[in-house]
Amino acid sequence: MLLALSLNACAYRPFQPNPPMYELYVKDNATESDVKAAMLKCGYPSIAGGSRGNSSEVVAKRENCMFENGFKYRDGYKGICSLQSAQNTPACQSDVRISK
Repeated sequence: MLLALSLNACAYRPFQPNPPMYELYVKDNATESDVKAAMLKCGYPSIAGGSRGNSSEVVAKRENCMFENGFKYRDGYKGICSLQSAQNTPACQSDVRISK
């Protein structure tokens, strides 16, 4: 019984790392290379992404740039500006911001 439970636990793979950021963005007819190029143009320091240590303002500017270029998050997330905690961030109050 213990062996069966142990093997079953391995099948679920609970501790998977987050995918690279470029896999989270989608756009009709965009290739993986298109996503990576857009991310770099929008100020992401690498295609792996990551926002650890970045301010809400920096994250919002990068996301807004991607949204303005027609990209969206694969899972439907509307970006940091959709969070109540980021509503006062200047980049979230911009008239340029596109919410799709």
